[in-house]
Amino acid sequence: MLLLLVVGTLIGCNNAFDSHLRGPSFVMEPPSKLEFSNSSGGWLDCSASGNPQPSVDWQSADGTSVGDVAGIRKVLRNGTLVLQPFTAAAYRQDIHNTVYRCVVSNTVGRIVSRDVQIRAVVTQAFRVDVEVIGAPRGCSAVLKCIVPTFAKELVRIISWIQEPTFFIYPSLQGDGKFHQLPSGELLIHNLEFSDQFPTYRCRTMHRLSRQVIVSSPANVRITENRGIVPPVILHHSGMVVVAQDEGAALICIAQGCPPPEYRWYLLSGMESNLMISGPRIRQLASVLAIEAVTPDDGGTYKCTSFNAGGEASAELRLIVSTALHVEVSPPLLSVHMGGTAEFKCLVSAPNEGPHLVTWYKDGRQLPNTGRSSSEALVISNVGREDKGMYQCIIRRAEGDTAQASAELQLGDAPPTLLYSFIEQTLQPGPAVSLKCSASGNPTPQISWTLDGFPLPSHGRFVIGQYVTVHGDVISHVNISHVMVEDGGEYSCSAENRAGRSSHSARLNVYGMPYIRLIPKVTAVAGEILQLKCPVAGYPIEEVHWERGGRDLPGDLRQKVLHDGTLLINPVEKKADSGVYTCWARNKQGQSARRSGEVNVIVPPKVSPFYIEDTLHIGDRASLTCSVTKGDLPLTISWRKNGRNIQPVHMVSITQVDQFTSILVIEKLSSEHNGNYTCVVSNLAAEVSHTHQLVVNDGLSEGMRTRTVCGVSSGDPPLVVSWLKDGQPLTPSLGVNVSALDPYSSLLSISSLDSRHSGDFTCVASNPAAEVRYTAKLQVKVPPRWEVEPIDVSVERNHQVSINCQAKGVPTPTITWKKAIAGKSGDYETLKDHTYTRLLGNGTLVLQHVKEDREGYYLCQAENGIGPVIGKVIQLRVNSPPYFAAPSRLVSVRKGDTAFLKCDVNGDKPINVIWLRDSKYEMNPSSNYRTSVKQDVTAKGVTAELQIASAQSTDSGTYFCQASNMYGKDQQLVQLIVQEPPVSPQNLEATTTSSTSINIKWQHKSEDSDRIFKFIVEYREEESSWKQLDLMDISAPYTAVIEDLKPATAYTVRVIAVGPAGESPPCSELHVRTESQRPSGPPLNISVRPLSSTELIVTWTPPSPEVRHGAIQGFNVGYRTSNMGAFNFTTVMGDAQDGGELVLGDLDKYTRYSIVVQAFNEVGAGPLSEPSAAQTLEDVPTTAPEDVRCASLTSQSLQISWQPPPLEDCNGLLQGYKLTYESVLDDNWKGNDEIETRKTKALTTVITGLKKFTNYSLQVLAFTKVGDGKLSTAILCQTDEDVPGHPEDIKVVVSSSQSLKISWLPPLEPNGIITKYNLYKRSMDGREEVDHIKQTISSQHTSYEVKGVQSHIEYQFWVTASTRIGEGQSSKVVSQVATSQVPARIVSFGVTVVRAWKTSVALGCEAVGAPKREWLHGEVILRSGSSPNQQILNTGELIISNLQPNDMSNYTCQVDNNQGSDRITYKLIVQVPPSAPLLHVTSATSISILLNWKIENDGGAPITGFTLNYRKEHGNLDEVHLSRHSISYELKTGANEGI
Repeated sequence: MLLLLVVGTLIGCNNAFDSHLRGPSFVMEPPSKLEFSNSSGGWLDCSASGNPQPSVDWQSADGTSVGDVAGIRKVLRNGTLVLQPFTAAAYRQDIHNTVYRCVVSNTVGRIVSRDVQIRAVVTQAFRVDVEVIGAPRGCSAVLKCIVPTFAKELVRIISWIQEPTFFIYPSLQGDGKFHQLPSGELLIHNLEFSDQFPTYRCRTMHRLSRQVIVSSPANVRITENRGIVPPVILHHSGMVVVAQDEGAALICIAQGCPPPEYRWYLLSGMESNLMISGPRIRQLASVLAIEAVTPDDGGTYKCTSFNAGGEASAELRLIVSTALHVEVSPPLLSVHMGGTAEFKCLVSAPNEGPHLVTWYKDGRQLPNTGRSSSEALVISNVGREDKGMYQCIIRRAEGDTAQASAELQLGDAPPTLLYSFIEQTLQPGPAVSLKCSASGNPTPQISWTLDGFPLPSHGRFVIGQYVTVHGDVISHVNISHVMVEDGGEYSCSAENRAGRSSHSARLNVYGMPYIRLIPKVTAVAGEILQLKCPVAGYPIEEVHWERGGRDLPGDLRQKVLHDGTLLINPVEKKADSGVYTCWARNKQGQSARRSGEVNVIVPPKVSPFYIEDTLHIGDRASLTCSVTKGDLPLTISWRKNGRNIQPVHMVSITQVDQFTSILVIEKLSSEHNGNYTCVVSNLAAEVSHTHQLVVNDGLSEGMRTRTVCGVSSGDPPLVVSWLKDGQPLTPSLGVNVSALDPYSSLLSISSLDSRHSGDFTCVASNPAAEVRYTAKLQVKVPPRWEVEPIDVSVERNHQVSINCQAKGVPTPTITWKKAIAGKSGDYETLKDHTYTRLLGNGTLVLQHVKEDREGYYLCQAENGIGPVIGKVIQLRVNSPPYFAAPSRLVSVRKGDTAFLKCDVNGDKPINVIWLRDSKYEMNPSSNYRTSVKQDVTAKGVTAELQIASAQSTDSGTYFCQASNMYGKDQQLVQLIVQEPPVSPQNLEATTTSSTSINIKWQHKSEDSDRIFKFIVEYREEESSWKQLDLMDISAPYTAVIEDLKPATAYTVRVIAVGPAGESPPCSELHVRTESQRPSGPPLNISVRPLSSTELIVTWTPPSPEVRHGAIQGFNVGYRTSNMGAFNFTTVMGDAQDGGELVLGDLDKYTRYSIVVQAFNEVGAGPLSEPSAAQTLEDVPTTAPEDVRCASLTSQSLQISWQPPPLEDCNGLLQGYKLTYESVLDDNWKGNDEIETRKTKALTTVITGLKKFTNYSLQVLAFTKVGDGKLSTAILCQTDEDVPGHPEDIKVVVSSSQSLKISWLPPLEPNGIITKYNLYKRSMDGREEVDHIKQTISSQHTSYEVKGVQSHIEYQFWVTASTRIGEGQSSKVVSQVATSQVPARIVSFGVTVVRAWKTSVALGCEAVGAPKREWLHGEVILRSGSSPNQQILNTGELIISNLQPNDMSNYTCQVDNNQGSDRITYKLIVQVPPSAPLLHVTSATSISILLNWKIENDGGAPITGFTLNYRKEHGNLDEVHLSRHSISYELKTGANEGI
């Protein structure tokens, strides 16, 4: 019978629920490039993580899916793409030379990997040859390994063989004789005759197929010795591309004799920085090695090789490539629908040039990306279709790509109502449909209420709800045959976890008030209660609430709204529990009422509980949930990770009482990990408290375990036994096995340790069969050393492996760190890179160990079980002796002391000996002319061999041999003892110029190789020798000595130079150079101003060494900034003490640049540096411009102007002067004052002026020297004002019934008189009879008043008016009308001013028919007595053709029987002024100062002067001057007469 076996497992699985979906991400992304040979094949691994677990697929560059191709390509189930080995005939370009991408996807989204360039190489047979570049003895030969072009990039040179068995491997330095460079070339130094006999082969390896090919043999070729051969660059690396943190080797192979030395430079712009060896940089002759390169190491390097014959150089380019790394920020973004999402692509690849950015969504390229370097992706108005995986793929010009991805999740969006119903009013009977539509994330649920209560549950109400394809939810309520009781406020509410949105509207059904049943309402203490009265019927007039017969509200917590809603805030259990009544009434008085009960309950409160953190598998745990507050009934439940606890969790729950529940886990296991929540609810609320339980997983050492093997069926007799790892159990395991019954066996282990890990098998057998069941037991063991690291030492440039292995379960992870400072300082983690390898077994391999790798290293092992273990060990680098260069060349002249020196690096003590020809030791005992010295340095020792009085026999090879306890090394030092050559002969000058001398000479030498250059020495008298080196030593021997001084005597000699030194100089040659125009300017240029138009320039001659001949004169040039070229004046003479020149007729206050140049018989020399000077200030040449005037008031004017042109200012303007005076008229009274006002502004206001008066205004600018020219006078008039009082008034009786009043106009009219106002007042005694104002035209100054009464006193006064208004009153005159009219004169006697030769009329109007006569002084005038005088019948005196003798007083007198009267006129006759008295006050060479005086002004003010003058042989000119002028300076030419 078949046995059925049931075995309890040792360790259960953890099936913790994870509800979070996570998009795919690469765990192992395939590399960007894969190369393989057709014989080996290749594969690409690709794996990803996500929830749910992503699937892995492959696609080609065009997006097509990649599948299996029989015998060529296969996609494994784990996602690996295998490219199988194939024959050459089976090569397919679309498979073996193409681009693949790995595609991973799950329900969240899809991402693609970077491009993977596949290249399969079909192996081809090839041949390798050797190219030999020979060299003379003592120099270096070069052997090159020649690989065919088609295979060159796949083949590397691994070594050279000197047959039969001497292998030479690549190194940075070599062994002194042989040196294989990292690039593959073989250098053989210090060639000897015997080196041409061995044969050499190079060994190459195909890096894909690993096939080794050996070249054909070759021999070294020794060429003819040509003496010193300058270096020639045979090969250099050109451009070297190295990844960051890797090592770089720049190769520069030069060949020459003697072997050249090398220097390396880093070129930075125009500078060359010498490379100096350091911790990372080593100069090893033709190799510049840089370890762990950084981007700063990139650039252009210059390799210079040199020996005694010359030098050669080459430029190399080092490019440091950085890995392309991409990140998308943020990696996870949650955005609400309708929001904006923004991803940024962060690229870290410094100095790598431009790149293109392409954005993908779920593996498909987004439009409008991939054509620019835009690193931001913005998604506006996010919708459901936008969620998923987004990728940024970067492509560089080199073709490599990199990618990063991010996930866009839709955030929770609260519901939004898209459609809602409106308020309706209708009669009972028809059907009604109410509809609501909402959107949100997650999809919301819609619920309905009527007046805050659930909808009635009867057949007339139907509720429907569905979700559209766009995720919107639509819900509707259909009411068939609506009735009065269906009326009320309907509400639809859309709710999801993000929020809630609702809409309410009334459905009004006509009818009497009706209140629906009020269900029992439960309110929560401390919260707000809203209780709406469920009233139907329409219209409703009022709604009220009451409780216990009292209307509400009853306190401040209660409020009744107009729609019938009762609000209570906050609710109190004791005060608010009870029955509430709602009643409603319409306008007709019909009412309805209904009561309902309100029950107030208190929500529960849970006391927090905690779990200790140090729980392990097998421990017991309990959680107590206690409710400290809340109304019954209470419901207490437990959840784990959000789900109700099921029996499979192996927990027990005990309800201690109504308020306490205890959860007990008897035996903890890993599946008990999670969040445990106690949920307590009552009718008021549901509350919870959560705590995390963490169980330390696994079976660890020291714990107990057991398992039972039970046989479920099978016939006896049964035999049950146990195996471990397929072998019977041994007593040493400490495992107990006991039979529970004939069908069961118990295996128990009381104390677990690492030996118990393995497969345990229960074997059950009977005569029918044998069955087995195996289970794995894994005991978690903390790390323990399996191989503990120890201190190690390693020789320099060798490799060392430091073992560090730990065991434990799980397998410990080994980490290596290196101390930054001392043993107790900080440590930095080591990474796998060039010359540092971290092996999988924990071993640290350090290659090419240098001194900088010495120090303390820490090995740490950890597996998460127990503490981390670590061990610090010390690495010591034992350095055998080594030299920075394999060989050196020393040349010495015969008879001098030869110093052979070598610098040895390595660990001390170092012993150094010197060998001649590798055989004979050099020391004072073997050769009395030698001495040996050795000094200790920081890096080793410095050894020196001195050979006194060197002879030709001392030439040869010497070896500096150094040794210490770690090894030995030697350096070749080549000594050449040389003799100097003989002196040159027959030195002569062939041609001579002003700056050069061509010479030639002869030289006799038996061996031309003994001369490698000539030195031409030359000097001026009493000066030191200068030399010119000539490397071209081929005959005829000539040289050109350049850069000499003109007109200078030189002494010249020639010296021959050979390897042994210099010959004696030849006989001296004396020669003088030709003259040349001066090469230097005059010195000590000084310029200073003499006046506003003159500068004086002084200077001294150029220095003698730049005169290049006798100075004949000087050119002095001047110019302003506006002049294009200098204006030159020549000053002749050698001027040994200097020169002087006065420059005249210059612009005033102007800066001039002055230059001076000297000239000799050849020509003019260079200009001196410009010297600047400025002429002195002067008065401005022109007046201010744009002078304007505006009247402000009747006594003030505002004047503005602009400065004179800058070129006419002639200095710094100190300010402006405004001169002004009133315009003269015929009434001028002799006040000839002119007023002046100073200001620095461009506008000013003058006040205190005469009203309505014309003013003449002029403006001048002034400097510190004086006043400039006045501007042209402008006239400006002040505004009008009210006039002054009339000057005089009189009244006379003109008849018995009339009076005549006359008056004089005001002396100050202050404007244009528009009218006169005559005031009349009648007085009867002291009583005023009337008061009359009469307006009279401005053309009249008299008025006759008629109809006057006798014996009445009449008073009169007059005022004048302008357009501004009425002025002051005249004096008051009075008159009593009489029947008789006495003689009176109505006219006024005044002063009359007239110009000569004009006419004047003197009026004498009178009343009373009087007798009238005129007197000239005291003489009575008779008609016809004077030809120019005439008395008219009207009484006027006319005087024509006025002459000065007419100027006098004229009196008119009248009389009759009733009285007499007289007036007197003063006549003034104005004549032209007398000629001014002119005299010369002073005179200069360029000016004359004139003064004048006026004796008689002719009775009128002077209005101006006119100055007339004529220069010799010139025309008559005139100058118009101000009337106030009394002097004038007249400018003339030098020595010019007037």
